[in-house]
Parts: sequence; C-alpha cells; structure tokens
Amino acid sequence: MLRRRALKQAEGRRRLALLCLAVVVVLAPGGYWILAGSSAFAVSGISVSGGGAIVSAEVHQAASEAVKGKSLLRVDAGDVARAVERLPYVRTATVDRSFPHTLSIRITTYHPAAVVKSGKTGYLVSADGRVLSEGVPEKSELPVIRVADGLALAPGTRVRHGAVATALAVLHSVPSSFSRRVGHLHKLMTDDTGIVAVIGRGLHLRLGSGDQLDLKLQVAVRVLRSMQPATRSALGYVDVTVPGRPALGYKHSIST
Repeated sequence: MLRRRALKQAEGRRRLALLCLAVVVVLAPGGYWILAGSSAFAVSGISVSGGGAIVSAEVHQAASEAVKGKSLLRVDAGDVARAVERLPYVRTATVDRSFPHTLSIRITTYHPAAVVKSGKTGYLVSADGRVLSEGVPEKSELPVIRVADGLALAPGTRVRHGAVATALAVLHSVPSSFSRRVGHLHKLMTDDTGIVAVIGRGLHLRLGSGDQLDLKLQVAVRVLRSMQPATRSALGYVDVTVPGRPALGYKHSIST
C-alpha cells in the first residue's frame, strides 16, 4: 500500500514537472519580450576600457546614441561595435552585456605614425594610412609627409594618395636603429626622382620608387656609416634609387 502511494506521488511529481516545463515553453517567448520592453534591463551605464580619456568619451557618446535607452536584451552588440569603430581612433571594439544595466565596451586604438602636410593643413595618420584627425600638436616630432597643395583627407578614412602610401611604406621599413646610426628621418616628399627622405640637418636620401625599400635603406646606412663625419656633413644627397649603384651629391655642387 505504501509502495503504491509512493509510486503515485512520484508519478504526480513527474506530471507536474512536465506541466511546468510546457508552461515555460509556451510563455517564455512572451516573457522575454515583456522583459525586453520593460525597464528591468534598461541600459543605464556604459563602461569603456582600452582607450585614453578623450577617445573613451567619444566611444561613450557613440555607444549612447546607438543604444538610445534600449534594454540590454534588445541591444545589437554588432551595431554598437560598428558605430564605435567608425570613430577615427578606434581600431576594434568588443561589446558585452553586463547585466542588469551596463554595456561594456573594450577598444583597441590607432596611434599616429606621421603627419601628412598639404599646404598649411596637416593630418595625423596611422602607420597603415588611417586618417586620425585634422590638425597637428605644436610639439609633434612625427615625420612629415609633404604632398602637393589641395589634398583633403577625411578623418576615419584611409589615405588613397599614392605618394602618401609609399612614404608610409618607407617609415614601416626604417629599422629601429636608423636614427641612432644615421639620423632622425623627419620629412618625406616626392620630386622627379621619386620619394625622398630628409634626414638630420637636411641630407636628402633619394629612394626612387617604393620597390626594394629594405635593401635601399640598408645600402644607405652602409654608405653613410663608412664616411668620416666631415665628409658626411658635406653631403647634399645619397641616391639609392638603384641600390647596387649608390650615388652621392655634395652641397657645393647642388642647389639646396
């Protein structure tokens, strides 16, 4: 008798569990949308990490505009990430929900590698050509890429100008020991021979096209390191356009 009653109770519990499961299955979608439309999980805080104060503030603003008071359940993380990544300095953005009310955003950023100067206007650009801003800090020591007047660049876009791309490739190819062994490369420009790097107190390093940059720079280092300081200071240019036949020009024989 007791055994039969225990079996009936166990069967009753199983039926109740199945009934509760069925109710949850039926009601869950409606319950989800009710919660999603309520203030229970409304975004009231945005946490930003990975950037400085100014960039973090811009990220916070962009994310706030993308969220617009939505519930965390309705926030599209991909949409928020794309909105944030449109900011010039933001390379990547990862968006996570921190329930009940916080959206967490981690970013990686671009860093200025050069100044592109067109006329009196300067733009900060990253090593891979991302335009970061118009305007340059007064005490910037970044190399200047000089281009013809009239070039206008939009922050958040990529530089498509061929001379700028070649100049950035030169900067990428310069070995870390170059400044110590040869001199600080502070300007890049183009002339009839191609790309020209200006080193130290005005020595021109003629590189020609963007081909074989690593080899050309190695040859230039070898040539300049082999010279006595007095001879080197008299140089106007070193031409490594053809790296197998470097040519020299002295200040007294050229116009500077």
